[in-house]
Amino acid sequence: MFAKNIWNYILNFYPEGPKPYLKTDVLLTLLYRVGDLLEKEPSIIELNGEVTVMGPIYGEGDSLITLLSLVGMPPQRTYVFLGCYFGLGFAPLESLLLLMCLKCLFPNKIYLLKGHLEEPASIKSLGLDDWLFRRRVPRESVLRVSETVMRTVAQMPIGAMIGPKILCLPGGPGPTIREHGLAALRTCVRSSMSQLDRLLCMEAAWTVMKLEGAPVTADDGIPTFTEAQCAAFCKANNLTLIVRGRQLVSIGGCLERYARA
Repeated sequence: MFAKNIWNYILNFYPEGPKPYLKTDVLLTLLYRVGDLLEKEPSIIELNGEVTVMGPIYGEGDSLITLLSLVGMPPQRTYVFLGCYFGLGFAPLESLLLLMCLKCLFPNKIYLLKGHLEEPASIKSLGLDDWLFRRRVPRESVLRVSETVMRTVAQMPIGAMIGPKILCLPGGPGPTIREHGLAALRTCVRSSMSQLDRLLCMEAAWTVMKLEGAPVTADDGIPTFTEAQCAAFCKANNLTLIVRGRQLVSIGGCLERYARA
């Protein structure tokens, strides 16, 4: 019922309409259940067969439910989401909560990767506490719910393999990932305090592509890779391609032949 209510809110949204009413106990129960599922998943999900990979949602709930309706709902379809469920769209919380409901209902059909907007600093800067308060979460409960949201999304896997040849990452192959390879990503411990594991997790979510020959800009600290470095990484790790979230494309595509290669 909770998932249906969220879907209906997104479907019937209009700017002047009321925000949904999120009951604290229902919200926390959902977060705890999803957290338990995510904690048991490896850092790199291993999948085979037909998989639909969905790019960043950025809180655009109408795009989310439209794509789910067009492609098909689980359990008929298996999905990997490339992070960044939050954002500046009209339904940042609702988009994440709808996917969490689907994760609880179909844990082996919905896989939620961690993007850079699921980092604590990003979540706070986007205004999670204010989102919760405007959805009528009591002020005295906002901090508890907010911290639970951040703990839950911190447990999301950092990547996924589709067959032996396709790697899905919200970010991309940053310098640490390129140095240590796919094996290090697979053995990475998300809750680890080791510098290597933390760098691997950060790069998997944050890394952006740098166009070769583009003018040098100020270093903002975000890890980068070039097309040549990506090709070298794929060759060294026996990959056909990397499907990533932080890159605009005009259309999607079918990569079935690569997954079976």
